[in-house]
Amino acid sequence: MKKISLSFLAVAGCILLAVFFVFNHIGARSYWCDEAAMAEAISVPFSQLYERAIIDSHPIFYLYLAKIWSLVFGDGEIALRSLSAIFFLLLVGFIYKVGSYIFKSKSAGLWAAFLAATNYFMIFWSMQAGRYAFSALIGLASFYFLIKLTRKPEKLDYLFYILFSVIGAYSHPWLSLVFGSQILSILFFRKVTGNFWKIIKSQLAVILLVLPNALIMISQAKWGISSWIARTDISALFESLKYMSRGNTIGYLAFSVLAIIFIFIYRKKQKISAEEKFAAASVIIYLISAPIFAFIVSLFKPIYVAGRYEMIIMPAFILLLAYLFSKIKNKYILFFIVPFIIIFSYNGVLADKKEVDSYKSSEKSVAAGILENLKDGDIVIATDLSWTTQSFYLDKLNKEAKKDFKLIPFPEEMALHPGWRNAKQMLIDWPQYEKEADGLIKQIEETKNKDNQVWVLYSGANLVSRLLYGKMAKNFNLVGGFQPLQPRESSWLDAVFVFN
Repeated sequence: MKKISLSFLAVAGCILLAVFFVFNHIGARSYWCDEAAMAEAISVPFSQLYERAIIDSHPIFYLYLAKIWSLVFGDGEIALRSLSAIFFLLLVGFIYKVGSYIFKSKSAGLWAAFLAATNYFMIFWSMQAGRYAFSALIGLASFYFLIKLTRKPEKLDYLFYILFSVIGAYSHPWLSLVFGSQILSILFFRKVTGNFWKIIKSQLAVILLVLPNALIMISQAKWGISSWIARTDISALFESLKYMSRGNTIGYLAFSVLAIIFIFIYRKKQKISAEEKFAAASVIIYLISAPIFAFIVSLFKPIYVAGRYEMIIMPAFILLLAYLFSKIKNKYILFFIVPFIIIFSYNGVLADKKEVDSYKSSEKSVAAGILENLKDGDIVIATDLSWTTQSFYLDKLNKEAKKDFKLIPFPEEMALHPGWRNAKQMLIDWPQYEKEADGLIKQIEETKNKDNQVWVLYSGANLVSRLLYGKMAKNFNLVGGFQPLQPRESSWLDAVFVFN
């Protein structure tokens, strides 16, 4: 009973540590493009959510989940980010159970909970209003029940495996790749896997249930949602490892080597069962298969973005480290490792907080500055990706300001499809944008009163933004504007120009 209570206290301590890290400054930063797109998407009625998910490539399941959450807690920064943070805290607690079960070692489970709670990459993406922490948790749950099915499963275990695998496929594309890695694990280790045919039948059931998702992804691809992703090379795989161990790469590597040395020195005392070997091998396949699959696909159709999707396979990375660290039996070394990792994690969180605190402007403050100077009847044109954040904040802040102005996206497609295309696609569609810009100028001339002004949100790096600015300068007088104060949050908005 004493051991159970100590384990419980240790896991609770890990969760409290995670709470401190992830809620340290969760609401300090304003929404960036992807977060604002999520908040905008869930602003529509339930009946329109599915269409919005298709058009702007949002995860179907998570979008409905976030919508329900927002009805209770709102769509502000703290509200939507807290949903992600809560899934992260659940993951920290659950990964203890997974590590303890699959490796038959409470030590491995405790290491898993600790490493998850202190991994800065996980902390960072768990402070985002998005699907990443949720997807990592669902992928881990699917993996956990897969391992249970290879041992002495109950009937409900098959149901839960199918359920979490299906939810995963509808939550993030990489979870389909993770599911593929599970099929590989079962096929590769068929001889040491129990219940082989029952597991295969369960996986076939998952495939049938996620077929509609394949059609959804095909529909989303037609909108060009991933065309901004550049082609990648083999270096992306190593870059992914760097991101997963962000801030702790040298430490993780050193302690892992130390653990391997301990395994060889005390290999006679540390007996490793067949189940433990299968679990370790499955974790490795879980970790490496999705990036490799994504890299291969990206040779033909780019889908690999190093720096965020690794969150999906982070539980496998953590479990592998936990397994190795649990083999270090020297208590003096352990007392050194724990504070070392906490200090490095805290430094990452503290550095991020200092950076955010140093900002003199943000997407939210820019919107507030525009609203403060707007007159009734003015027109605001948000170009390209400035639409995503500014349309959200202008609408949200104007509920108090109550100003009567018109907000227009350029290109018009941005209103439905904030995840815009890359520069190459812009050049292909250039005649369309020329025509649309001319039509917008004519519309303004016909509807604008002489006392009203046109506010243009401008990005110098964006071709269509420069196109509109050039045409506005030829047809109207530039009477003012401002640049957001520096330093500031990264943005797709360089300046605000005012025309009359």
